[in-house]
Amino acid sequence: MTDPTIAVLDIDGTLIDSNYQHALAWYRSLRSLGETFPVWRLHRLIGMGGDQVLTAVGGEDLERRVGDQAREQQGKEVDALLDEAEDIINLAAPDILSEFEKKSRKRRVFRRKKKK
Repeated sequence: MTDPTIAVLDIDGTLIDSNYQHALAWYRSLRSLGETFPVWRLHRLIGMGGDQVLTAVGGEDLERRVGDQAREQQGKEVDALLDEAEDIINLAAPDILSEFEKKSRKRRVFRRKKKK
């Protein structure tokens, strides 16, 4: 068996547990639209697609009333929260990447493109 020529790291959720950032982003998004749900309820839904969270937490009516706006705002909120967590990623990533560099001379880093 040959050594792998590529390694893909999904940083969000791998080097940090970002479930709390995602739950808080949903909370802030919904609150900005006049809807409030306990963060613990939102936290239990993390991992569901964004197209399912609102129906699960507040029913079809919530989805119809604020669905698109809530998802758009949640994206902005989670980007800001993950930027705060980036310091943790930057502390751990060099050690992990140096292990890969021992096996390969080439390295490319791709970052999630932020929504505007």
